[in-house]
Amino acid sequence: MKRTIRLVIMIMGLVMLLAACGSTGTRLATLAGSGEWKAGKRFPGSATEEDVRKWIESLRQ
Repeated sequence: MKRTIRLVIMIMGLVMLLAACGSTGTRLATLAGSGEWKAGKRFPGSATEEDVRKWIESLRQ
């Protein structure tokens, strides 16, 4: 599970970087190449590891 959280954090960093450049979810989906594209979630600075964990679990349903 910790590996999944690290991966999500890394992806979130990429999303923030691309968003700063004016990119959209469409561009991110294109970069991904394949798979099922899911909507992201913006977490507040006060988000806990548990908040992220619950969101990850909701994506699996």
